[in-house]
Amino acid sequence: MPKQKLTWKTVRRKVSALKGMPRNPRTLTDDERKQLTRSIEKFNLVEIPAIDTDNTILAGHQRVAVLIDLGRKDETIDVRIPSRKLSAAERREYNIRSNKNTGEWDLDILQEDFKPKQLVDYGFTQSELTELFAGAEPEEKSVTFAAKNHYRIVIECKTKNEQTKIYRTLAKQGIECKLK
Repeated sequence: MPKQKLTWKTVRRKVSALKGMPRNPRTLTDDERKQLTRSIEKFNLVEIPAIDTDNTILAGHQRVAVLIDLGRKDETIDVRIPSRKLSAAERREYNIRSNKNTGEWDLDILQEDFKPKQLVDYGFTQSELTELFAGAEPEEKSVTFAAKNHYRIVIECKTKNEQTKIYRTLAKQGIECKLK
């Protein structure tokens, strides 16, 4: 039997009733969290969370976390809810699609839970995936950075995600970096 056509409506839920989706690959840096907190303090909750029929957050984990941090767990907020329960595959796909354009990714979860073809299907380009997962093989956890005066710094990282965050931070500052 084909699945019922998916439609969405806005309903109200208490913040404390919402629960996070297990293995959500979306993360924020401390600075991004501060920026999101400032935004919610200034504009309130503009982009409302999307949830499944069991109150599991599909999109908006970080916004809900900030509301809780701001002491707003007892508030009732607008959320978007589908006309039917999503399958596990639909939940995972929507979570990726809705979060693709902002924030940082937990690369370990992306690599463990998704195939590259899925990520391309969900909206990543091949070049974005290459950039995200460029560099060291999974067993090699070090990153070497070479400055213009040819001094070298070796930074040992515990995860690929940590390696990528450090690489991006230094590259944004104009430091020539190489992943090995």
